[in-house]
This record gives sequence, C-alpha cells and structure tokens, in this order.
Amino acid sequence: MSFSLAQILLFIIAYLSILFAVALLADRGIIPERITRHPAVYVLALGVFAGAMASNGAFALAQEYGYNFLLYYLGVVLMFVLATVLLMPLLRLCRLHQLASMADVLTFRYRSSWVGAAVTLAMCITLLPLLALQIQAVAKSIDILSRGNAAPSLGGGEAGLALVFVIIITVFSILFGTRHVSSKDRNTGLVTAIAFESVVKLVAMTALFLTAVYTVFGGFDNMEQWLLENPKVSEILAQPISGNDGRALLLIFFAGAVCMPHLFHMTFAENTDSRELRSATWGLPL
Repeated sequence: MSFSLAQILLFIIAYLSILFAVALLADRGIIPERITRHPAVYVLALGVFAGAMASNGAFALAQEYGYNFLLYYLGVVLMFVLATVLLMPLLRLCRLHQLASMADVLTFRYRSSWVGAAVTLAMCITLLPLLALQIQAVAKSIDILSRGNAAPSLGGGEAGLALVFVIIITVFSILFGTRHVSSKDRNTGLVTAIAFESVVKLVAMTALFLTAVYTVFGGFDNMEQWLLENPKVSEILAQPISGNDGRALLLIFFAGAVCMPHLFHMTFAENTDSRELRSATWGLPL
C-alpha cells in the first residue's frame, strides 16, 4: 500500500498543525493549568527520549541482537528508577542556581566558562549523528510510504523532504522552545505539545504491536509456532551480548538519560515541582 506525496504532506501538515495548536492553547492558558501542570504531562513529556533511536534504531538492534535491544530502554528506566538518589539532588541544584543544561552544571561545578564552552561544543558534535538519524528517519519514512513518488516532486528526493522537516521543527523551536530566559519558568506550550506527541507515539506503537501479532501472525499461539518453525530467528532473539559489550551499551544509555540535552532540558529545566520527578520514577518506566 502506497500513498501519494500530496496525501502524505496533507497528513503531516494536519498533524503538525495539531501540535502547534496544542502548544498555542497551552501557552495562552486555554488548556486549563490543572491539565498542563499535571504530573502526567511532565512524565509524558519525558517521552522526548523516544525519537528515531527508540523506534528505527531499536528495531535495527533487535534485528541484529535480538532481545538485547531492550538495553536502550533499560538504561533510561534504571536512571529514573534511581531518580531519588541520582536525579533529585541535581534537580535541586539546577533550580537553586537556574542551571538549564549540562554545560551550565559543569561550568558551575568547575567555576570555568571554558569548561562550559568545551562541553557545549562537544555536545554539538556528538549530537550531529543523532539529529541526522532523526531527519533521515522522517525523510526515509515518507519516501517509503510514497514508494519513491516523493523524489521527483521535491527535487533532491529525501534531501528535499529532510529540508522541509528541519525548517518546520526550527520554526516550532523558535516559537515555543525559547520563550523564557529564566529556567524558573516552564515552556508550557512546548511541554504540553511533547506530552501530546508521546500519547500519539504510545497509540501508534500499540497499534503496530497489535497489527504485527494479530494480522501478520494471527495471534500469539501462531507467532510461537512460527518461531518454533524458524529456529534461526529464535537463536538471533536469544543470543547474548558478551559481558563488556552489554555493560558498555547499558552504561551509554544510562548516562544518556541525563547527558542528552533534550532529555536534560525536559527533566530539569522544565520541572517546576519536585513531586513531578517522583512521579516519573514509576511513570516513565511504566
């Protein structure tokens, strides 16, 4: 099944318009504060970590390493399960001294602007592959859905689609992501929009799960039977990652729960009540 480029673009415009509307309504207070300030919105906004790496990247890991792809999610989950010990002191520090990024934290710790500049530069460089993966995933998905029909319409094919995506996200960030200079103020529109997007992701992934199990395999019993008939697949699923590799991956994903700028921002800069972080200790893993 394929779609025309016009249909895909229409859907994208409609979806992004909904995100813009949610952000705008939240910013203007039309969406009640009892909703926008609810701990569940904060927890859902932490779903910002589930980008292209959590879907496309995790699927690629699952194809090659089987159940070991769960290390990606396990690293983030462990960080928030231990939030009372690991994240709460950092949250207090960030709120007391208005620290909005890891660069701010390390600048404050070492009393050196050079440290902050070096960390910022290092993060910019290391984030480029992640940003490229996100952009590529969107462009590739559109290209697959249109079965290549997008290429002639947007000279440059995937590159043209990627450029449009980047422009839209840049405009959204300018409008809703940089409204407050002080880290004491929450970007309500941004947080609410990302929380709404997380709900969409949860619904989409659940629908994909149900489709895979009941439409492709015809139920759990048939899926188990198929695995028994294809032992090579079962071997890939159950293969262990050697100790050092497994520990290294878990440590990377564990540290990423704090070090990644977008998750750090949502966890600390957009937090206005420590009770929200306590809710995240069980809400995010769930």
